[in-house]
Amino acid sequence: MTLNANQSGNYNIATGAQALQSNISGGNNIGEGDAALYKNTIGNSNIAIGIDALFNNTTLSNQVAVGDSALFNNYSGGSNTAVGSKALFATTIGSSNNAFGNSALYNNTTGYSNEAFGNGALITNTSGYQNVGIGDFALALNTSGFLNVAVGDGAMDHNTQGDHNTAVGFWALRLNTTGTSNTATGFGASYSNAAAAANTADGYYALYNNAGSGNAASGYYALELTTTGGYNTAIGYYAMESNTTGSNNVAVGASAFPTSGGGLNNYVGLGYNVGYGTSISNSVELGNTSITRIQGQVAMSTYSDARIKDNIEANVPGLDFIGRLRPVTYNLNIHKQNAIMYANKPDQKEWEGKYDIEKMKMTGFIAQEVDSAAEAVGYNFSGLVKPTGPNDLYQVRYSDFVAPLVKSVQELKKMVDDLKLENETMKRELEILKKK
Repeated sequence: MTLNANQSGNYNIATGAQALQSNISGGNNIGEGDAALYKNTIGNSNIAIGIDALFNNTTLSNQVAVGDSALFNNYSGGSNTAVGSKALFATTIGSSNNAFGNSALYNNTTGYSNEAFGNGALITNTSGYQNVGIGDFALALNTSGFLNVAVGDGAMDHNTQGDHNTAVGFWALRLNTTGTSNTATGFGASYSNAAAAANTADGYYALYNNAGSGNAASGYYALELTTTGGYNTAIGYYAMESNTTGSNNVAVGASAFPTSGGGLNNYVGLGYNVGYGTSISNSVELGNTSITRIQGQVAMSTYSDARIKDNIEANVPGLDFIGRLRPVTYNLNIHKQNAIMYANKPDQKEWEGKYDIEKMKMTGFIAQEVDSAAEAVGYNFSGLVKPTGPNDLYQVRYSDFVAPLVKSVQELKKMVDDLKLENETMKRELEILKKK
């Protein structure tokens, strides 16, 4: 029978066997479905639609349960709303929860202020609080994690205890379990992250394989292959996509970062497609092979403090080295350069002015000739960087030529001074001879 025990309750609607069966004085309740609001005695203004909906509610008011067994176990949690089969089924004392979808917040018992929208959203949550799960199975396995936001089917669906995470996108932060303070926006962003913390991924598959902490990736596939590498910053389409274990790197630009740089550390690359098969850790690269000018308001400054220099020797060769050098003018052929340096990372894009640098007449040295000159005088010249493999090129640091040039000037000055002294001596001797 419906409303079988009712004594003074008014304005109740009961439809279904044993609906509002135990109601005594509660009023303004709606119970539709077998055993809906079965145990309610004095609770007011509740809505239960579905078999066993709000079954164990006795004294609470203003509860909404729509769906079979929705809010089935609730007896002291206030201000809950459950819409969907078995939504908020296990909640006993949790309050201010909203669950929309089949089994949404199913296992929640004491958790409060959670928002679950989608089938299975926050289904395993027990005590976690102030979580938002929007999408089928969003935050599905969360138990005690709190202050998480997951928007998208499967977003953070493996999270158990992680907190302060934000995932927006299908499968975003999907495998996160205990990681904290992560932000992932985009399809599959930070998909594999489990326990790492403080990462930011913005873009399709950005940081997809990540297990490291402190990474920031913004762009399609940015940092996609990174596993244990941490504290990297990648901005741009495919930026630092090939990094795996490297840390403390910065890559800004589409396809920025060398393809062979999976384990590089403390590398900085700025510009489209910057980075080559021979790029090394602890280095900075600016631009690709088509760059025609690097400019700034002032010259580059280099640390040169005596306090940080050991094994100081005044053994820089001067004229003997400089005299062997051959200054030349030339044109760069970056078609050949790209074929060598981009062997493992083809540069296929074309744009206006890409090869303008080949038209520029340049002045300098031939690195191999500098190498020969240095070897001839036994000089380990720091201004020459030799290739380390078939895809590397000789490099010259023109600023390092200053020291041997200064030494050459000093040697020339000494020669001039010696000639002056010799000339003065000869003049005095001639004066003496004249007097005789």
